[in-house]
Amino acid sequence: MSLPDPIIEQRFAKVVSRLRWLRWLQHTSTLGAITCALLLLLSVAMVHGWIVQKMIAAALMGLVAFGSLGAAATVLLVVLAGAPERRKLAGAVESVQPTLQDRLNTLVALEKNRHVHAVGSFYRRIEEQAHDVLAAEEVRAPFPAARPLAHLVMFFTMLAITCYYNERYVPWERLVENERLAKAVAPKPEPFELPPPEALASQQQTAWGEVRITEPARDLRVTKVDTVPLQIEAAANSALTNVAWSSAVNGAAEQAHVLPAPTEPRYAAYRPIVYIDEYRLDDWDVLTYYAKAATERSDSFASEVYFLEVRPFREDILKMPGGEHGQSYELLSELSTLINRQQHVIRQTHRHIQQPQPTAELQDQDRRKLAEAELDLQQATVHLYARIAGEMENQPVGDVLNHLALAANELERAGASLKDNFMAGASNHERSALTELVATRKNFQKFVTEHPDAFAKPKPDETSPFVAEKADKLKEMAEFRNESQAAQEFVKQAAERQRSIAQRTAASKKADYAQRAAEEDSLKQSLQDFAGQHPQAMRGVEKELGESKNALSQAAEGLRQGARNAKARPHEATEKLEQLHDAMKRQAAGQQLADAYKLKKMLDEKIKQFGQVEQKPDAMTEQQLQKAAGDAKGTLDQLKNIVDQQATRGTFGPKLGQALGDQNKKELDAKLDALAAAKQDAARQQRAGNAKQGLGQVSKAFTESQPPVLQEAQNSDALKEGEQDALDRGLSQLESLLQHQQNNHPLSPENDAKQREEALRNLSAGLWGVHGHNERTDKVVALLERELKEKGQPLDELRIQKLMDELRTFSIEVSDKDRKKPDEPTTTTVDPSRLPPAYRGRIEQYFKKLSEQR
Repeated sequence: MSLPDPIIEQRFAKVVSRLRWLRWLQHTSTLGAITCALLLLLSVAMVHGWIVQKMIAAALMGLVAFGSLGAAATVLLVVLAGAPERRKLAGAVESVQPTLQDRLNTLVALEKNRHVHAVGSFYRRIEEQAHDVLAAEEVRAPFPAARPLAHLVMFFTMLAITCYYNERYVPWERLVENERLAKAVAPKPEPFELPPPEALASQQQTAWGEVRITEPARDLRVTKVDTVPLQIEAAANSALTNVAWSSAVNGAAEQAHVLPAPTEPRYAAYRPIVYIDEYRLDDWDVLTYYAKAATERSDSFASEVYFLEVRPFREDILKMPGGEHGQSYELLSELSTLINRQQHVIRQTHRHIQQPQPTAELQDQDRRKLAEAELDLQQATVHLYARIAGEMENQPVGDVLNHLALAANELERAGASLKDNFMAGASNHERSALTELVATRKNFQKFVTEHPDAFAKPKPDETSPFVAEKADKLKEMAEFRNESQAAQEFVKQAAERQRSIAQRTAASKKADYAQRAAEEDSLKQSLQDFAGQHPQAMRGVEKELGESKNALSQAAEGLRQGARNAKARPHEATEKLEQLHDAMKRQAAGQQLADAYKLKKMLDEKIKQFGQVEQKPDAMTEQQLQKAAGDAKGTLDQLKNIVDQQATRGTFGPKLGQALGDQNKKELDAKLDALAAAKQDAARQQRAGNAKQGLGQVSKAFTESQPPVLQEAQNSDALKEGEQDALDRGLSQLESLLQHQQNNHPLSPENDAKQREEALRNLSAGLWGVHGHNERTDKVVALLERELKEKGQPLDELRIQKLMDELRTFSIEVSDKDRKKPDEPTTTTVDPSRLPPAYRGRIEQYFKKLSEQR
């Protein structure tokens, strides 16, 4: 009996193995794509709220996982058990090796009868011929892999989409957050008419509760030695548990302050006292706090968020260079306004989470408003960054700018999270932004303290040091802009060149890898040489530049070594170069914005100079006047160029672009040329006035084209108390002094003296400002002076208490309309007859208990 030819059988075995591998790859890829699609559908359902319970989501994901594993095992068994027909295998081999000339097909057809004498003789000859062909020729693989590879591409595409969606929208975190919010929000009772008494039992089943901080019930500005008594009240229709208030310093992690269990299970009132010095807070720190409570039903409720802002004593603030009208005071006030705005957004976001609107449409509307508020604040922060960078160039304000840049990034992320309805992420970014804004203000105060000379004003007969030092600044700006544009173009071309290398590498064989590696080395060297020759253009993007060079090195090394991911590394290098190009564009736009503020300052200096010439024609020589006019024209040219740049076109409002329009610019240039040509005093006066007026219109347009939030900050004084605020602030300080004395918590003599002086200043300014000078107010102020000016002597508690009662009477006399602030919650009058009877009864008992405790 003759045995089968081993070469032929080996060939058949390889064909069988390839066919099974391709079938397994195709079916497994299809199964993987279906699994990814199901997981993507689950993620979409979690993000859009179609699935709202973790248990259901986990069960569905487990079902998909186990089903996929079972299907994969089934596919493997079917593929391994399947036995392809030898006729099909022979036809596949014949199709890729035509030199066999149908010999394999003939052998397969005759192999059952090969032992028959009439067939065996020529069967063996055909077998020998097939053997010789297969042994002599290079083996080629039958069964094309195009279809299985297409299924594999489909699988990786679905996998990438699923991973991106989950990374972008983090559905599981949203599901957890939505479930928490669903538990936190008390169900809204349906409106109904007054029910009969038998309905009381059913009313008790509706969960309700509320937590409030009724004192001070507003944000406060305090000093490091103040005390703040809180009044926390909680009520619910089931037993209260875990009543506490939480605090966070400068937006950092919260610290819980657990309160004792209430004596009444459903009603509680507490009066904790916050000693600011126990928190070891420094000037300009911000303490965030709110109260919360849970019930035995696992419902939870929280109060509004409030802020305690620690400030230096007023006399210390006024000691800054320039006093109340100095540049340091103005910038500190603007930073404080941004912080106050961020506090307001944090409070509104907290309210949105705790008390969402009744409909999805209203909730979306609130989120959009919050997102817009954060992005408006981000634009103001970017402009303030540019202003400080431009006006304080060469000053050690690096820490200030770094924190301000981080704040802008966090504000942008907070706005994006609010738009995407990712409330947990939005809250984190909002508090991080507050942290960075507070750090900015503290570092700026430190800079002012350590470098007061940076804010020194020039003498009346001297030119501003800014102008003197920046005589050639216009030329430097133009050169830097041209160099920056050239650098961006170079990096853009480098990225395109790298993209071409990546594409050619993907289609290359290993034999060509050495050539591609040489191209990568050449590109890296050219980038390194360019960066060395143009360090100014690469300033601020050192991180991205280093990553790009490292990616190019790894791509070249991978190609030289023939690594498994050699073809992927050039694509990674392309991405890094594109990121470098984007970073350079952002850096250039930031520099352009800083230059715009430098030009604004130079423009204001020219307005001041031309105003002096208008008042005194001989204030400048002919040559000085001509140079000043020329510098003013150059300043306008540079400012117009910045406004017209694509990267900065939308940074300012439309008024600046209109003021620097072609026609207005021609008229301004004509006025400046006429001023430069003026010889007589009368002509000088008139033309200097015209030039000053024209430049003043541009300066005004610049100011009005800044972000509205920054304009508001510039037009208000966030460091100064209003008259009514001063009265309330003084009353709080007086109460704080009394608390320290009563609780045996003495202040240092220096702080006690400062606190007394500031309390007296605030109370007298508030009383006289709100109620005017009259016999009653003058008498109270005189009594206050007598009690508070005796430094080092203990306060007479009885007289101070009477004075505080009198001051509270003054404060109450101010109408709610006058005291109401835009960021304070609106008080709504509710008809008690419309409340559920169980609710009315419990509230009556609750406030009765409160009155008994007082």
